[in-house]
Amino acid sequence: MAFLSILVLTHLIAAPFSAAEIKIITATGEYRMGDNDTRTDAKRLALLDAKRLALEQAGTYLESVTEVKNLGVTRDELNAYTAGIVEVTEVSTKDVLEAITHVLRVQVVTKIDTGVVWSAINGLRNNDIAKAQLLAVRDERDRLRRELDERNRELVALKTNDEISKAYRDREKTITKLDVNSLLARALVESGATVSNASPVVGTSSPEGRLRARKTLYEALDKDPANPMVHNGIGLLLMDERKFNEAYKEFHVALLNNSPYPETIHSNLGMALTAMHDYKGAINEYREALKINPDLLVARNNLGEALRTNGDYDGAIAEYRTVLKLDPKHVIALNNLGLALHEKGDEERAIENFRAAIQLNPNLAIIHNNLGEALAAKGDIDGAISEYRKGLEIQPDAAFPRMNLGLALVVKGEHEKAIAEFRKAQFYQPDLAFVHIGLGAAYKAMGRLPDASREFKEYLRMAPDTALDRLWTGRVRAMLADIEK
Repeated sequence: MAFLSILVLTHLIAAPFSAAEIKIITATGEYRMGDNDTRTDAKRLALLDAKRLALEQAGTYLESVTEVKNLGVTRDELNAYTAGIVEVTEVSTKDVLEAITHVLRVQVVTKIDTGVVWSAINGLRNNDIAKAQLLAVRDERDRLRRELDERNRELVALKTNDEISKAYRDREKTITKLDVNSLLARALVESGATVSNASPVVGTSSPEGRLRARKTLYEALDKDPANPMVHNGIGLLLMDERKFNEAYKEFHVALLNNSPYPETIHSNLGMALTAMHDYKGAINEYREALKINPDLLVARNNLGEALRTNGDYDGAIAEYRTVLKLDPKHVIALNNLGLALHEKGDEERAIENFRAAIQLNPNLAIIHNNLGEALAAKGDIDGAISEYRKGLEIQPDAAFPRMNLGLALVVKGEHEKAIAEFRKAQFYQPDLAFVHIGLGAAYKAMGRLPDASREFKEYLRMAPDTALDRLWTGRVRAMLADIEK
């Protein structure tokens, strides 16, 4: 039977927000001009200071909101998410003379709709890719702020025109990078927070979210064409658009442009190679990422997926267990460990892991699907059907539980109903090769041998080169030979 692993993206559903409220936050930033400053630069620096203060206040406020607390995000994660979720608007600028010092003050305002913010955080909190990227953007923002402070101190002390001109240029670059950093955070939220709540796989963010993210990313690219983190962001967007080869190229550009977070880029290169079915290449990239940062959970989980898909079940199991040592409530690692155990034939432990994942989050259709498959492998067809239907209640357009419901109905002899489910699965996911095995089996059982032969041949034409599909290719060839005797 067919399996779908959760490779990178998840969106776990929490209790809905009970009573949203609007919170208005104002902040005033300032910059005290020195002899070597221009008013234009002073205005930009004061605005950056105001935005920093507003985001800090927003984070402190959101920490106090009960529903946000209940999402279980850490302070670091909330800080990273807030930078992309909360929009800050400039209100006014004032020039003040204090003794002999020219001071620029910029006031900003941000309006926080707690319901909207809760929804965005809920969409991001277990999206491993978005979380890793947003934390990297947050770390880079902090580094750039320290760099800017150092540039300002240097500029005060310089005397010669050449030194001052170079310092201006260097500071301008840092300010631009901070502007780009803000755009990156927003783009990651625009795509990462819109993932369908029941389809935690690449390609399930909303078209509207991807459109907004693309516009934001290309605004950032115009400001800083060589910025490696912008190219990484574009690569992630292309992954979600299923343009895997183009995504790989963008990630490679990010690496060549000396990304400050090479482990994240190697992990993303592995993700693109996995999507292109180059599992050996993906394994190498994930291992490069883990050499740099052994605790990068998204890379370790995805390394397990590449190993599992390539047939190395023991290697995959070891990686998932390492993830679970670091994070015992990692729902996706629990699911994927269940898949690896299932594919090894250890149904009892597979079922145990699927049930543990469902207990942590009962709202992922694909985990109900995987539990159903393990139950079916044990011969509990009615239990399997129950799980497939639970998955379809959560996500009616999910192709895998619908296809597997069809397979279970074939076993029960309900062939016409099975064919109807297979056709629905095809409608929702036309490139799902395994559905042709189900159709072939149903037609064969009904005595419609030419139709069965056609479906089996279509599977052989479409089947990807995975360990599981290689196993089924041999079985389908045998069934086809039996029909054509």
